[in-house]
Amino acid sequence: MGRQKQQQGFTIIEVMLFLAVTALLIMGILGSVSNSINVQRYREGVEGFRDFLAGQYESINMLTNDRTATQVCGGIQGHRGATDCFYSGKLIEIGPGETGAQEGRIEVSPVIAIKNTVPSPPPNDYTYKKVLEGNPGNVNIVTKEIDWGLFARESGTTTFDGNYYILITRHPDTGVTTVVTRKTVFTGGSNSADGLQDLPASPAAMALSTPSQDLKMCMIDKFNGLNPPEILAVMIKASTTNPADIEVKSGECPR
Repeated sequence: MGRQKQQQGFTIIEVMLFLAVTALLIMGILGSVSNSINVQRYREGVEGFRDFLAGQYESINMLTNDRTATQVCGGIQGHRGATDCFYSGKLIEIGPGETGAQEGRIEVSPVIAIKNTVPSPPPNDYTYKKVLEGNPGNVNIVTKEIDWGLFARESGTTTFDGNYYILITRHPDTGVTTVVTRKTVFTGGSNSADGLQDLPASPAAMALSTPSQDLKMCMIDKFNGLNPPEILAVMIKASTTNPADIEVKSGECPR
């Protein structure tokens, strides 16, 4: 009767080596998956920001004046068609939000046009006003945080407190759309008791006096550690009225 061959198991060292290699492989896989998710989140935030702005441009062509009799427009109450006050467009302000905010902020305020009592030829036949928060007519001011904690930063700077302004209006009579894009605030107007703020001039006059600026907004992840492989830019051509001219581009923003 032959001698039975004794089976040998793995040594402790071999088991430890196997577990160590397996752990390294799992960590590598999880790290790769996590990085892919973060990159996808970053791109979603950038694309969502671009799509939101494009939607604001598109909606100007579908602007309605469905103001009710209780909503004040330039100190005037009354349904559309009964006054010379019209919803004419919107002022989009892009900035860092409140102090300590974890994401950039977009604010969209309606702009109204009030026909001047003294007849003037276009573009000075209307006075334009921004509707303020807390206005008596409870006209909605849209505020939105940029998804995934992104901020819009000017290329070549290291600060996050830049602001961008886009004024889009449609002339109540001619239907001509005017866009003014700036990196400086629209100053010169005073606030009134009816929750409105005068714009310094008509949009068309402002576009003539101070040419619009191309806007290049580098989308920065400030807090969430998304760490994208490259910084994407949302770019808007000066004075364009075409939503297709709002583009996401790579290679425009240094890290």
